[in-house]
Amino acid sequence: MSFAGLLSRMLMLLVLICVGVLCSKLRILDERGCASINQLVLYICGPLLIIKSVLNVELAYGVGDILSLLLYSVMLHGIAFALSWLCTRIFIRKKAKRGVFMLVSTFGNIFFMGVPVVSALYGDNAVFLLSIFVIPFNLLMFTLGIYLILGGKSQGIPWKKLLVNPSLYATIRALPIVFLRIELPGTVQDIIGYLSQMVVPLSMLLIGASLGRMSLKHVFGGAFSYAVCAEKLIVIPLCAYCVFRCFVKDALILGILTVVAAMPSASISPILCAEY
Repeated sequence: MSFAGLLSRMLMLLVLICVGVLCSKLRILDERGCASINQLVLYICGPLLIIKSVLNVELAYGVGDILSLLLYSVMLHGIAFALSWLCTRIFIRKKAKRGVFMLVSTFGNIFFMGVPVVSALYGDNAVFLLSIFVIPFNLLMFTLGIYLILGGKSQGIPWKKLLVNPSLYATIRALPIVFLRIELPGTVQDIIGYLSQMVVPLSMLLIGASLGRMSLKHVFGGAFSYAVCAEKLIVIPLCAYCVFRCFVKDALILGILTVVAAMPSASISPILCAEY
């Protein structure tokens, strides 16, 4: 994709986010409405987008490639975790903040931000590859992530929640469609297509609405936020790209890895912090 095309896609997503901010300011989207849309994207539209990404598509990836993607995802989170651990020891003096800093630095917004961006940049076919990256993310987020929040305690990790994950179910269902060349009826494909197309605009509206509920002082104030942004959006993507380009020869996979590494902090982070 050319730079002009990339810029056009990014501006499109930015406009959708601005619409979400406007909807929040005008009280068209309140917290209850956002919660409902969040559930719609998480449990229906998002999983269907993963299914749609493999319909009538000849993917040039086999079982070995899928296993490699899982390994790359674990490696990516390992790189982010190591850099976050190093930064906390250098820049974060308060021990109470170290766990949160490592949480929001290690885990990116792969679903609500990553899926729309990857879909816009590389097409729906790349969403299936991204869904493979999400599997280790879910396992690590609800284990290592909560472990960091709890300050090094494992008693509160919700092991049952790891199995109740719509993205994981959708990915498991997508695998036989790919490898067994299963073709769904045309009407079913159309329904899946219509619902999956809602992921990008709804996700961007949700992000905009969440920003719209914050004051400018809250958004831009505090050195802690800038430290997280500098590491999450600059240091980690650059380091990840330099590492993976040494042995990942597939341009699409390398691109997805870089995009995932450059995602802002996971939107579920404050929810988990509030709960635990």
